[in-house]
Amino acid sequence: MRSESKVHRFTWHGRRCLITGVGGFVRSHLAERLIEEEAHVFGVIRSPRDLFQLKTLSINERMKVYIGDVRDYEFLEPIFKFQDIDTCFHLAATSIVAEAKRSPIHAFQTNVMGTWNVLEAARNCGVERVVVASSDKAYGEYPEEVLPYREEYELRGTGIYSCSKACADMIAHAYFLDYKLPVTVTRCSNIYGPADPNLSRIIPGTVIRIFRGIPPSVFETSQHHIREYTYITDIINAYLLLAERIDETQGKAYNVGAGHILSTLELMRKIASMMGAKMPIQVIKREFPVVEVRSQFLSSERIRKLGWKPQFSLEEGLKRTVKWYVSEEGRKFWRYLKNL
Repeated sequence: MRSESKVHRFTWHGRRCLITGVGGFVRSHLAERLIEEEAHVFGVIRSPRDLFQLKTLSINERMKVYIGDVRDYEFLEPIFKFQDIDTCFHLAATSIVAEAKRSPIHAFQTNVMGTWNVLEAARNCGVERVVVASSDKAYGEYPEEVLPYREEYELRGTGIYSCSKACADMIAHAYFLDYKLPVTVTRCSNIYGPADPNLSRIIPGTVIRIFRGIPPSVFETSQHHIREYTYITDIINAYLLLAERIDETQGKAYNVGAGHILSTLELMRKIASMMGAKMPIQVIKREFPVVEVRSQFLSSERIRKLGWKPQFSLEEGLKRTVKWYVSEEGRKFWRYLKNL
């Protein structure tokens, strides 16, 4: 009688995973998930202040954290080497458009130099899988009639932030082509969910202002911008899938978007309605201009063919996010950040 061949399912149990910029929003949620999956998780943060995010998720004592800068190769390589890292999620970045414009040298050093440092350390230490976070902003501006963005589109980063992310994206591809480094790239839509420390972003900013009885505000130049929004859990699922399937995904980029597409003003009105707010939304002028693309949304057909699909509707994701920010835990979180 012919014996059945066993199927060996990928497991994160015992994997040794490094997450750069682990004190950030997506990165800390990724760390939390990997810890739940019983991986050995190591993280890099730039400042002890970033430990706050890990404490919020109660994971700071369940992982090894190194304080240092991805711009410093001599700091990075020993972590890969002595911790025998087999998987790296490179998410450290200057990730706010306005912040990148204010500090372009820092943005390019972090997003570009930081990327080649991580990839070089991964190459020299034989890392088995690397996921690099690019962005949908790396595509730059295309006529609306050719949207959604597809992975084969040319990267036309406009502005400091999007240009720096396009550079990081291409550096990852170069390391695959020249060294066969097993690296894949994500280009995610706008990500939202609980515990986002960037309170200037539309969703947490709107929720907090409404909760405090302050009319939410939107910049005049961006109120009609079209964006795609994806809940944090769906993003984490995508990261893990791409790493697990690295034999298929290496050398490629993957758009990740849930298909929830609407204008900034529509999103704010949806949040206000969900919170039962009657106050008007204020339209304000920027102190200084920021280069922004009017419409951005993605075709995620490539990653869907791997089996990924979003689990959360926009309504369910927003409901969970609002509930967290107005909870006692959420209020402590954003009040602390406002007092920094």
